Amino acid sequence: MSTETKSSLTGQFLYGYVPGEERVCIKNTIEQIAAYIMANRFKGQVKIVNFLDILEIQTMGEFIDFCDNKRFLQNELLPVLVPMQKGEAEVIEFVPFIDETYTLKNARFVNEEGKHVLINLNFSDECIEVTLVNDEVFDTEEELIAKYPDSISQELAEHVVNAIPYERDEFIIEYAEEYCDEENAKDLLGISEEAFEKLWGTEEDKFESFIAAVTEKVNEMTVDELLEFTFKHNLYIRAQN
Repeated sequence: MSTETKSSLTGQFLYGYVPGEERVCIKNTIEQIAAYIMANRFKGQVKIVNFLDILEIQTMGEFIDFCDNKRFLQNELLPVLVPMQKGEAEVIEFVPFIDETYTLKNARFVNEEGKHVLINLNFSDECIEVTLVNDEVFDTEEELIAKYPDSISQELAEHVVNAIPYERDEFIIEYAEEYCDEENAKDLLGISEEAFEKLWGTEEDKFESFIAAVTEKVNEMTVDELLEFTFKHNLYIRAQN
């Protein structure tokens, strides 16, 4: 994967559609786009769209019958795809793309055999995908914690599984307007009391400056970091079904 080249198409990832199957995320590299086409070459019409849901590529089998960006097609995709089609190059393995911004990592969980394992939970799309971190199994949770003291509890992991994924913008506004106080704001932003007082400013301008600082900080957080912060301050507020 280290030799892959980002394509000139828009975005960090694309979506792939195959008839009768759920859409998948495709890493926006030339190699992975070609790999996706080859992996689905016997499944009829395949569509690849960007994150704005604009059609970029359409194939029938392994052959392209539409590509909006002709320069990308001629200069980037075909030089990688055609050798695979002709058997002159190894067909690259397609690996669905996972946006780690929306991944809760290293959660402790109990598998079907009653063993304790580490999992990652990804909820960047409509469903939650569970993947094993490694093949290690432990007889007790205490043994797992001893080796991975920074892992997240099963209780927290199950809460995540049963909840709707975060809308970060809504969380920022909700936090700033309803749940912020001086202590947890300093903790979130990781700044001194003196720096916080300067940021807080006067009554007239404090909200805008604070929102800007909170927005920047929260957008830098991975999902597990944000979860840890919200749990710490009893701010884990989610809309329920």
